[in-house]
Amino acid sequence: MELLAFEAGELLGHWVLPILGFLIGLGLVVFVHELGHFLVAKLVGIKVERFAIGMGPRLTGFTKGETEYCINILPIGGYVKMTGQDDFAPNPDQAPTDGDDKPQEITPATDPRAFQNKSVGARFAVISAGVIMNLIFAALLFVIIGMIGKKYPAPVIGDVVAGSPASSAQITWDEPVDSQKTTVGLTGGDRITRIEGDSLWMKLVDNNVYSFSKLSMVALLANNGDIYTMSVEREVDGKLRHGKALVGVTSTESNIGTMRKGFGIFSAMKPVIGQLDGMQLDIAPFKTGQRITKVGQTTIGNWWDVDAFRKELTHLPVEVTVADAEGKLSVHSVKPSLTPAADRTVLYLADGRAIEALRVKPKDDIVTVTDKQGAEHEFPAQDVVRRSDEQLDLLGLSPRVRAVTVVDGSPARKAGIRPGDIILQYGEVQNPSPRRLVELTKSTGGQEISISVLRNGETLSMTVVPRVKDGRAQIGIGPGGDLEHLVPADIRPGSPAAAAGILPGWTIKSVNDTPVETWADLYVALAQNAGKKVRIESSMEGVTRSADIELTPEAFDPKLYTFSLFDNFAFEMLDQTIVLRNPIKAVHWGIGQTWEFLITNYASLKQLISGEVGAKEVTGPLGIGSYAVMAGRKGPLELAHFMAFISVALAVMNFLPIPVVDGGHAVFLLIEKLRGRPLAAKTVWAVQVAGLVLLGLLLVMATWNDIVKLVTGTL
Repeated sequence: MELLAFEAGELLGHWVLPILGFLIGLGLVVFVHELGHFLVAKLVGIKVERFAIGMGPRLTGFTKGETEYCINILPIGGYVKMTGQDDFAPNPDQAPTDGDDKPQEITPATDPRAFQNKSVGARFAVISAGVIMNLIFAALLFVIIGMIGKKYPAPVIGDVVAGSPASSAQITWDEPVDSQKTTVGLTGGDRITRIEGDSLWMKLVDNNVYSFSKLSMVALLANNGDIYTMSVEREVDGKLRHGKALVGVTSTESNIGTMRKGFGIFSAMKPVIGQLDGMQLDIAPFKTGQRITKVGQTTIGNWWDVDAFRKELTHLPVEVTVADAEGKLSVHSVKPSLTPAADRTVLYLADGRAIEALRVKPKDDIVTVTDKQGAEHEFPAQDVVRRSDEQLDLLGLSPRVRAVTVVDGSPARKAGIRPGDIILQYGEVQNPSPRRLVELTKSTGGQEISISVLRNGETLSMTVVPRVKDGRAQIGIGPGGDLEHLVPADIRPGSPAAAAGILPGWTIKSVNDTPVETWADLYVALAQNAGKKVRIESSMEGVTRSADIELTPEAFDPKLYTFSLFDNFAFEMLDQTIVLRNPIKAVHWGIGQTWEFLITNYASLKQLISGEVGAKEVTGPLGIGSYAVMAGRKGPLELAHFMAFISVALAVMNFLPIPVVDGGHAVFLLIEKLRGRPLAAKTVWAVQVAGLVLLGLLLVMATWNDIVKLVTGTL
C-alpha cells in the first residue's frame, strides 16, 4: 500500500503536475497572443464574432454582446474570428444589389466594420498586435522572475577540454599571475563576467554574463573563425585577479550526428552528490545530498578541487570524507576507476591497428579520422570495432557490462534491474559486450528476452521486454564497465589478446605470477612491464590457461589510460541567484532578457537557413513538451522562465514572412499598400495553400527529429 502511494505521488509530481502546468502556461501564451488581436480589432472598430482558445469543437463558453468567447476541445492554438476576415479569400465579392445599386442587406463585403474594409494601417495593427502582446507577456514574466529571484548556472568554469580553444586561450592579466602578465589556458574556477565579439548578434545584446547558459548560446551562434574576448576573474593566493582571454570556438559531433559549437568548457558543479532526472544511479556507498569535504588529505571547497586531485590518483584506494545535510561526517574508502584518457580517442580497427584521433566524424557508412599529425583518414564503419571513448580496451580485452543508470519506467526498471547490476547473460549470450548488448536488443524486435545479473555476489534471473520506438529496441540502461571483476566480456579481433588465445568469460588471475583482481590491477601490472613479455593466466571452473604477450608500444601504451573518481555520478549545479527587488531595475532586466531571446531566435534562424545548423536540430511539439515537463519538475519559476522563452519564440515564428501565419498576412498588406490594391483572391489562395503545406512539412520534420532524439536518448 505504501509503495502504491509512493508511485502515485511520483506520478503526480513527475508527470501530472508538470504537464498540467505546461498546458496552462501554453494556454496563457496563446490567450495573450489572441488577446492582442482582439483588443486592437475592437480599438479600430472591427466586429469580432468569436474569441477562441484551442481548436476543434467547442468545449465551453459564453456570448457577451456581439462576441462569443469559447474554449475548444484541443488545447493547441486559438483564434479571433473577425467579420470579413478569410485567410484564403481576403477580398470577398461585393454583395448583390437591387436596381438602385444599393445593398439588399449588410454583408461582410459592405459592412464598414468588416476586417477587409478597414485601412491597411488598421489591419496591419491588428495583425501585428498578437506578436507584440507575446513580447510584452514575456517581458512581464521576466520582470516577475527577476523580482522573486531565480537560480541560474553560475558562469564559472568547472573543467576544460584538453586541446580545445579554451585550453589554449591567451589571457592578459591586469596584475601578474604566477609572476606572468600573460598566461595560456582557462581553468576550473575561472569566472566569466563578460564576453565580447565582432558578430552582429554580440553587438545587439548585453555582453555581461550572468549565467553559464549565455556562454553556451554565444558558442552555438558563433561563426566559423570567430574570436571572443572574455573578461575573466581568477582567485590566486586568496586575491582576485582580472584578465582578458581571447577564445575561439570548436565543433564537436553530438550523438545524433549533428555538429555542436563550443569553447571546450564545462559548467562548474558543487561538490554535492546529486541525481539525474528520471534515472536511478549507482552511487554506493554515498547518498544523494552528501557534500564531499575531503579526498585523501586534500580539503575540498569547490568542484575544481576534486578535479585537480584526479591528477594524483593511482590504483590505490582513497579515503573520501562526506558530510550530510546536518553536517555529520562519514569516511569511505573508494577505489579509483580505470578509464581511457579523456584527452584522446583511440579507434581500434578490425585488422588490429589502433589509431589515436584528434577528431572522429562518422557519417553514413564512413568514419573520418583526424590523427595526431593532423592527417585525415577514412575507414568503413564496420572496420571500426571499438572506440576508447565508448569502451575500455586493454590489449583487446573489455570488461563485462554493468548497469550504471536505469531509466525510470523503462523495461529494465520494470524487470527489476538495478544500477550496479552486472549482466552475466542476455538471451543465449554469456557476458555480452556493450555493442553485443545493443545488437541483441535490436534483434529481439520487442520480444521477451531472458537476462541474468550479478548483484551483491548473487545471480538473479529475470525477463525483459525491450521497448520498440521507430523500429529500434531499448531496455533503458546506461551501460558501463564491470571494473571490479577481471572477466573479459569481449576479445577484440586482431588484438594482442586474441592472438595470444585469451578467451572471453575466463577470469584473469595473474600477470607474471603477480595476482590481479581488478582492471586497475591489470593495468598497473602491465604498466610495470611495458616493453617486456608478460605471461597472463586465466581460469574457468578450475581450468587454467596461460598466454604470453609482448607489450610493445603498439600493443600497450600506458598513457592511453588514467584513473578517476566519481565516474557516472551526478553533482549539483553551481548556481547563483539573480534577484532584483528594485522594480525599475527588474523592468530593465526583463526587457533586456526579452530582447536577447528575440535576437537569439533570429540568429538561430539565420544559422538554420545558411546551413550552419542542421535541420536535425529543429525541435517540434514533442521536444517542446519534453523540455516544458523538465522545467515544470524544477518548479513554477523554471516553468515560467521556459514559457517566457516560448512566448518570444511564438512571436518570432508567427511574424516570419510565411503564408498562413501573421507575418504572411503582414506581407500581403504591405503589397496591397505598395500596389494600391490587394492581390487577386486566386493568388492569395494559392500562396496560402503553399504556406500551409510548408508548415505541415516543417511540423513533420520537427516531430521526426523529436522521435529520433527520444530513441537515441538525447531528448
